[in-house]
Amino acid sequence: MERIRIVLGRMPRLLRDILTAGFSAERDVELVDDIRDGEPLETVCARTHPHVIVLETAGTEEGGLEGLFRADPSVKILMLASDGREAQLHRLQWRVDVVPEVSYAGLRDAILAAVRSPMDVSQAGRAWS
Repeated sequence: MERIRIVLGRMPRLLRDILTAGFSAERDVELVDDIRDGEPLETVCARTHPHVIVLETAGTEEGGLEGLFRADPSVKILMLASDGREAQLHRLQWRVDVVPEVSYAGLRDAILAAVRSPMDVSQAGRAWS
């Protein structure tokens, strides 16, 4: 099975060290690059073809994700808050979420959630109750 190729973007050293230590211990993960300074992220990704890019939210330029997805629509981008307390996984691919409440209200809420906001459809039934 192919190993998951990961690029670490610019982020605080402690966060980078934690992720490097953890991913290095995983058999099915390969850290293909670790961007500190210099080479642009887009150039590194074109050269290494990662499955996942891990970035700090504060270090991401507006529109930067769009360019990464345009270059490789299959890439996943994990955005981490610099304090390490929040993370978001961005992806451009078909996705299936389980609708937790199979009733008219639950189905309506799932449809509204999918159309009106980027929230998980799995949260339907809670958002507009």
